[in-house]
Amino acid sequence: MKGLKKKVCKVLSVVLTVIMTMSAFSGFANSLKTIARTPVNAVMAMFEGLANGIIRAWNSVKKAINSLSFTVPS
Repeated sequence: MKGLKKKVCKVLSVVLTVIMTMSAFSGFANSLKTIARTPVNAVMAMFEGLANGIIRAWNSVKKAINSLSFTVPS
């Protein structure tokens, strides 16, 4: 009985160690994700601004073309 108690305690100790290690790794992985996300978001924001500028320019061209009017003499 005494040997079984030691083995159960050893198994529980290993399980708790694994759980604590996984928790620590998860925190580390989340930190890496946050660090990587910041420059990626900055690049995306830059291209979003560029795309919006191109769209505004295209809409201005369309508006200018649509505002042209002329009459055809009969």
